[in-house]
Amino acid sequence: MHKNFGVLKSLFLAFMLVGLTACDTGFHENNVQLISSEDAYTDYPEGEVLAVLSSEFMRKTEAADKMSVFKYMTAEERDFVLSQQWIAGSMKTGRIDAKKVDHCYLLTSGREAMYAIFQHVENGFYLASLSIEGCFEAGETGDFGYGIALKEEDHIHVIRAPRGHFLEWAEVQIPMVKVVLGIDIDTDVSKDNFDRVRVSKVGAYLAYIKENKDIFEKIEKAVPLYFGSLNENQKRAVELLEVAEVKMKATKANK
Repeated sequence: MHKNFGVLKSLFLAFMLVGLTACDTGFHENNVQLISSEDAYTDYPEGEVLAVLSSEFMRKTEAADKMSVFKYMTAEERDFVLSQQWIAGSMKTGRIDAKKVDHCYLLTSGREAMYAIFQHVENGFYLASLSIEGCFEAGETGDFGYGIALKEEDHIHVIRAPRGHFLEWAEVQIPMVKVVLGIDIDTDVSKDNFDRVRVSKVGAYLAYIKENKDIFEKIEKAVPLYFGSLNENQKRAVELLEVAEVKMKATKANK
């Protein structure tokens, strides 16, 4: 089970703790914080961040016999687990926690930490800005990665924008729009895409997300994230999986 939940750790650390621009999940990096405390979204619950495995994924895994933990359950227990719409995992190794700090979230995993601030764009789309330096107010300078998150019900998906697409979008804007949105593009084509365009107003990112959300993609191999507490059925399903895993490990250790 934890082999599958390790997918969450690698994704989440890449998106939230290593930095958006380092792993193709972010669409831009900038030297100015553009989200203010007034516009920050702070409704995510504090506490442990959990992995989400869909019922479809669980059934495919069980059918393919890759998740041998099911062999260590009774038929009734297996049916109960697979009857859940989705399963949340607590990741005992690589635990990730979210704590509100001012208008940001402090995200920690072991010794790694990053501050994340979110602003709602429209529908379920959110602009995310991340920094290892602290929780900054709009206009302050530092190193920030900007990316996109999609909230569907209680699940958070990390969204990928085509690499270099933000620069392409910015370049075709008419001069007056560039001024209004705070877009400044360097004409030196030898520079990296991220370095060629500087943004001074959050409106540029909001406009970009609104106009291009149809081309954004969920990362196929990534599991969604879940912030919040589990209901009783979810708790029982997780407990059954954990007990079965202990049995599986003990059996393998005695061979």
